[in-house]
Amino acid sequence: LDAEQQRTIHNAMLLFSHTDITGDLPRPGKINRYTDPNVGRVAGWGQENFRKNSSSHLYSAMIAQRYIDPAVLISPGEANPVVAVFGAKEDDAFDAYDYDAYQPAADMYWMGDTADPATASPGVIPQASSPNQIFRSKINRPVGYGKGHASYAHLALETVRGGRWTSRADHRTVLLGTRGPKRGLSTGDEFDHSPTLRFFGPSDAWVGNVCLGDGRIESMAVAAGGAFNVENVNYSCDAGPVADNIFDAEFEGCAAPDQPSWEQGDIELSMSEVVVPTSDAKVKVVSTYDALEVRP
Repeated sequence: LDAEQQRTIHNAMLLFSHTDITGDLPRPGKINRYTDPNVGRVAGWGQENFRKNSSSHLYSAMIAQRYIDPAVLISPGEANPVVAVFGAKEDDAFDAYDYDAYQPAADMYWMGDTADPATASPGVIPQASSPNQIFRSKINRPVGYGKGHASYAHLALETVRGGRWTSRADHRTVLLGTRGPKRGLSTGDEFDHSPTLRFFGPSDAWVGNVCLGDGRIESMAVAAGGAFNVENVNYSCDAGPVADNIFDAEFEGCAAPDQPSWEQGDIELSMSEVVVPTSDAKVKVVSTYDALEVRP
């Protein structure tokens, strides 16, 4: 069932891509673009608001236009107590998703979206976008600090990685997947005490599924000391292509000595609540991972 849900989400994303002139999969910052200095807040006008490209905005934007149902975002193996279907827990502000939140005329495109300024001066870059406080992607909070409403990690929508978020992606790109331990580590506490080890199979190994760009779902099992690699998913670095850890932005300085890991084009499946500006006027996805469990 987990594999089928990932397939359903991917098919919905492909359906959305038919509405995008470039064939991109849904990107919140393109669905609600930043205010155009000439025409103002008009659907389809203005530059992409990259700062809205976080997990909670992404999934809420898909639900708002009825591409997916909130329930399909929760894996049948979900083991994190703070992750549940939207509206199913007492600390959710709503009992069900409010589809009337989709109001393009008011510059609101999903639950938890925020309207951009009515006017903007030429050359002004998109301003900071707050986390989605209604439809959330919280997975690293203690119980009592709000629920997360999605199970699945996705390709980080930043720089070169974001360019792979397209209907033209193939078997060398991983788009979605069962969440993994922090940074794809398979040793130490980040692996041993990760709630993601309890999704499927034995509690001392990670078992999950990933969705490739060509639509295929592959099952994976990684024991302690193993590698979170997928066949044919490599990254060209220095002397040549090497196996890519799909949960880590591990290639620091690969393309250039001063290029940080988040600017690379390798695969990094994660979830995020915020996208932050950098000192050189770029944007960086802040990846989050499940809080470690306390085990005997």
